[in-house]
Formats: sequence, C-alpha cells, structure tokens
Amino acid sequence: MRVHVQKLSVAHGFTLIELVVAMLLASLVGMAAYTVFSSSSRSSLVQEEITESQQNIRAAMNLLARDVRSAGFGLPDPPFSLSIGGVTHQAPVAIANSSTGPDTITLLGGGDERFWLDSDGNCDDGDLDPTNDCNLPDAVDPNQGHAQGATTLNIVAEDDGALDDFFDSSTFDSNRAFISLNGIYYTTISGLTRTTNRATLNLTEPLNRAYLDGTPVFIIKAVRYSINTSLSGCSTANPCLARQDLAENNEVVAQNIEDIQFAFNLDGSSSFTNNVSSSDVDITAVRASILARTRHPEHGASFVSARPALEDRAAGAADAYHRRLLTSIIKLRNPRAGS
Repeated sequence: MRVHVQKLSVAHGFTLIELVVAMLLASLVGMAAYTVFSSSSRSSLVQEEITESQQNIRAAMNLLARDVRSAGFGLPDPPFSLSIGGVTHQAPVAIANSSTGPDTITLLGGGDERFWLDSDGNCDDGDLDPTNDCNLPDAVDPNQGHAQGATTLNIVAEDDGALDDFFDSSTFDSNRAFISLNGIYYTTISGLTRTTNRATLNLTEPLNRAYLDGTPVFIIKAVRYSINTSLSGCSTANPCLARQDLAENNEVVAQNIEDIQFAFNLDGSSSFTNNVSSSDVDITAVRASILARTRHPEHGASFVSARPALEDRAAGAADAYHRRLLTSIIKLRNPRAGS
C-alpha cells in the first residue's frame, strides 16, 4: 500500500530587525511630512500677517491723505489763532518732529459736508429733490436764504446725530465754535439751539453778505495722528496708529504700525524739510511714511528685517519681524500762504 504525505508550508512572519527598519522608515516619512506641513503652515501664517500689514498701511494712508488734503479748508487768512482741544492752532499743518521716535502731525480744516443753510425750515416747498434734506437751493424761491447782517443761521443736518458734533453731552462744545460757509467764509458761533435735525446758530458777528439756502456749512476741526500703545488692542509690542479729533477721544486707525515720519514742502519748492514751526502756514505738500510690521515675530527666526531709517530718524536693530513701508507725497488742496 502506497501512502501519500502532503507537505505543509510554514508561514514566516517579520523578524524583529525588519520591524525595526519598517518603523524607522515610517518615522522618517512621518517626520518629513510633518516638517513640510509645519513649514507650509508657518509660511501661510507669515504671509497672512504680511498681507494684513499691507492692508493696514494702505487704509491708514488713505485716511491720513484725506485729512491732509482737507487741511486749510475753510480757515481764515493768516495770521490766525484758533483754540481747539486746549491747543492753540496757527497753521493748517503742525508737526511734532522727533529724530528718536515717531512723529506726530495735527491737521486743521473743515470736516465732512453734513449741514446746509435752511432759512425757513421747510424741505417740502419745491426743492429739486424733496428727500435731500434741503441740501440744494430752493427751486421755488432761489433767492431765499440769510440776508447780509444776519446774526443767526438756520441749518439742517443730514440726520439727527450729525448735530451731536456741536455738543459735549448736552452742552454746546466751544471746540465747535469755528465754522465755514461753503469753505469760503469763516466765522464763529457762540452757541446754538436744536430741534431734531435742525438748529439755529448764534453768530458772534453779523453775516458779511447774503447766503442762499443749500449753502454747505462746515465745522472746523483739528485731528492728530500719532503712534499709540495704550488704546484697546494696542501695546508696546503691538503699537497702533491713532487718530484723535482734539474735541473727542483717540480712535485706532490701524494696528501694528511701528512708525510714522513726515517731511514738508514749503511754498512749492522742490525740496522737503523735517522741521517746521507750529505757526508755519507755507506748507504746500506733506511727504508721509507709514511703517507697518507683522503682529508676531517669525517663529524660529533671529533676524528678518530692521526698522529702516526714515527722514531724520536712524534705523533700528534687526529682529524677527517682517515690515512693509508706504511713502506718499500728499498735496494740500487749500494751502494758506503766509501774509
């Protein structure tokens, strides 16, 4: 009898050395993937902060440029002296220059168009657009308005809240005593009475000539730009650019603004200077430089950039922050030549 014997195959597993090698290779691949992911993530965060810095300086420059262009609008001919916010102003542009820190600039001029003359208080008597709160001359009686020698002005505001500009709480704010009619005639008021979005202004001197309804009325304001580290969201590590209406409080324009520097063009000359007196009214253009930096230093980096030399301020030491600089030459639309 013949007996068949079937051979069974024996399954072999991984040896310990094979397992160790496999685990080592997997660890190396995982570490490489993590390094690539971590580097990509950090690079993305850095780019986001750089983009934020660029947006900050653009927004800050746009607002600053608007106020610089408005400086001098509606002001009396020099020499003049206006007291706003406890500061005596003798020029449309005033600078506190520093060679060791950020500069400060104060701008004096008419604000936004939010008020118009309205002698009869009636916006429904045939204006070209009855919904415009009388900010067009009366179409029925185009000669209607305030006569020469008038000692009061009746105005209408774009909304009820606009008239709050004239008040500190419920009291007339003497910082708002300076106004301009159409940016041409400068005068002052001693107070006003209001009803919703209408008010009667008391003039300190009689009106120089007749003015038609619809003539814009501007409040002369003083605004100051400076670097601030004490407002909410601001600190020494994260300085902010602040804008202050000197009759009100500081407000943050942009965060992570490290430096602002200014130079000035006088009387249309070809050169710029860093130092001007507080009463110099011959400024025709401002060269503004705004320096932004990232919110955080780059992780693991020792040296990325340094605060550059700007105007008469020397450069700073290199550190791990990324920086972006924007410089613009802004011309005053209403320069006030000296007498």
